[in-house]
Amino acid sequence: MESRPWYDLPVEILNLIQSRLPVAEQIRFRIVCKSWHLVEAHHFERNLPWVLCHFWDDSGPNCSFHIPSPNQTHILSDHVMEYLWDAGICASKHGWLLLQQSNETFFFNPFSNKVIKLPSMHISFNRATFSSTPTSPDCICFAIGSSKSSDKILISTCSPGDLKWRIVTLDGFNKAVEDVV
Repeated sequence: MESRPWYDLPVEILNLIQSRLPVAEQIRFRIVCKSWHLVEAHHFERNLPWVLCHFWDDSGPNCSFHIPSPNQTHILSDHVMEYLWDAGICASKHGWLLLQQSNETFFFNPFSNKVIKLPSMHISFNRATFSSTPTSPDCICFAIGSSKSSDKILISTCSPGDLKWRIVTLDGFNKAVEDVV
């Protein structure tokens, strides 16, 4: 039987171990060593959604996740605030946030601090969402925009790695778009 060092376990085994840990331990699991940090942090309890909170204390602005079950709060690192400060959160799924700062739209994973940039978007949008984790080849971002003074709706799509957004203009709408479903 071949032996290997504990830090060089196959990704499949690491995923299996991680999936059986409580939520807080899943986060700690990834900081054991560099190779374990590469394991996707996506095996979260599905009972209740996590609540992202911004707050101020003596050290300045902070960010935390509150996990309703089992009633735990985890303060995120200062590094996370660099991405969340002055950014609008457009959507969240699978541990990823879709953020917008000015014309820049990007994904941010507050557990791994991984950033995936999207092409700049020079039109404003009302809502945005995404189909699957941004590390998946199937991930598509959707943004939709309209204005009350126009009868046009703009639907924009792109995937991580694209050089620009694809934009489709729909004419004949006399209502503002409220959301993406």
